[in-house]
Amino acid sequence: MYIVTVSPIARNTFTDQLTYWSAHFFTPGSIINVPFRSKEISALVQRCISAEEAKMEIKNANFEARKIENQVSEIKIIRSEAVETARYISEFYCLPIGTILSSFIPTCAFNTKESELENQTKSEPIKIDTNESGVKSTPHAALTISRAPSSETLTVQSATDDRVKTYRSIIREEFARRKSVIVVAPRIIDAENIFEQLTKGIENSGVIIHSGLSKKKIEEEWQRAKNANHPIIYISTPSFSMIPRNDISVIIIEQEASRMYSSGWTPRIDWRMVIEKYGSLIGARVVLGDTLLRIETLARRDNGLISDISQAVFRVEKAPQTIVVDMNDKEHKIKDGFKLISEELWSMIDYAKKKNERMVIFCSRRGLSPQTLCGDCGKTVMCTNCSSPVVLHQPKSGDRFFLCHHCGEKRSALEACKNCGGWKLTTLGIGIDTIGTLVEKKYPESKIFKIDKDSIKKESDGKKIVKDFLKNDHAILLITETGLPFIPVIPYIAIASFDSLFSIPDFRISERIVHNLIDLAEKTEKYFLIQSRNLRSPSENK
Repeated sequence: MYIVTVSPIARNTFTDQLTYWSAHFFTPGSIINVPFRSKEISALVQRCISAEEAKMEIKNANFEARKIENQVSEIKIIRSEAVETARYISEFYCLPIGTILSSFIPTCAFNTKESELENQTKSEPIKIDTNESGVKSTPHAALTISRAPSSETLTVQSATDDRVKTYRSIIREEFARRKSVIVVAPRIIDAENIFEQLTKGIENSGVIIHSGLSKKKIEEEWQRAKNANHPIIYISTPSFSMIPRNDISVIIIEQEASRMYSSGWTPRIDWRMVIEKYGSLIGARVVLGDTLLRIETLARRDNGLISDISQAVFRVEKAPQTIVVDMNDKEHKIKDGFKLISEELWSMIDYAKKKNERMVIFCSRRGLSPQTLCGDCGKTVMCTNCSSPVVLHQPKSGDRFFLCHHCGEKRSALEACKNCGGWKLTTLGIGIDTIGTLVEKKYPESKIFKIDKDSIKKESDGKKIVKDFLKNDHAILLITETGLPFIPVIPYIAIASFDSLFSIPDFRISERIVHNLIDLAEKTEKYFLIQSRNLRSPSENK
């Protein structure tokens, strides 16, 4: 009989380790199924020792260990290097290893059939410290991992089209060596875009997996990618990136500077760190690519810790004609405030209409106004649930309402100041709906579309809006940052406002704004207009 200590691969188990007994020996570092409450879950074996050696532990235990009844063999669903990566990340973030592994292993991996498991190439289990409790382990419990050969991290900083050419060159090279390539993209729409660009001519060798696919489709594509007997190009979002193939030689992290690699849900980990660590363990080259890499990535490059595939480009090579409008000039001020849309922007819309061409207008914030203040006491109108500033919204029909973008609380805007009881509530900032209302009022005959977090709930919604937008001549598309990945190259793009972004308490905000500017400039064919009241900002001067 053996005493088995495991880490549950599940969230919200409220424990890092569980102890069972079994008639079978399980290799530390392997994955097995164990009973947990009224169901079975997968778990990572941390330690497996004979009951004879654990006599004192059994005697002093204040609980009764359950038996592992149905499990007689180990489950081979991920590479052992993925488990070691999980151990490294769990120590770095001080999180249970089971919680980390639950993010690494997609549900489809657990549906692998036993016949497929037997055909998989076995990889060496990782080294597990079996002496944490001071109990001597059996000789065969101390195992080591076969270290990967050499691996390196490389960078590609260039325009999107040039970057794609570099990736295609890497893929051709690796296919010639009978090796496979993984490409990781931050969002579903990014994965679909890069898949379309990289698999032209090699469609049968391309596999794409993301959460937007049906459960059945995910399982089919996972099995196809895992069991293909030829090199493949595997494209996925971060949570599906650890496909258990033994021929991976290159991992490309596309749009390396994207904020979407830092997960907004538990566990809150940086997937770039995860993938780079995993690549180093399996001996793969890790390629970090973007139009502008993160500051810390550039610092590593400058310090010689990583190297370039090609010379880094720090400019938009095919820059459109750019018009910069200083909204602080006298001609943009009116008696009771200031203009929201400059004469230059109105002229651009007129010109696009005359040419019967489409136009995109970018605005940084959702709603009518991102902030509302009391004109008497100066207090900001806050969410009653989480105390975050609320945003004023205007529905298609009905009264205006306040919406908290943090927790989702919604309430009528017909209210007085909760601090002083005053009715002098004043809106501050420019929202996308304010711009939309002005444009629609002046051009009632034009088709106006909008993409923001309020108008799209899933990726397919954004695609449909862009498809309808492209069907109409002289259509106007209003977008926030959410809409950037969806839009193709457009003749005219204007930034109505992004000054409010500078007020966000984020040390990366300038970097984020520069990325937005570069993305929009890359997608502009003819004229690119920028309205701002903050032209002295270092981000805009650059």
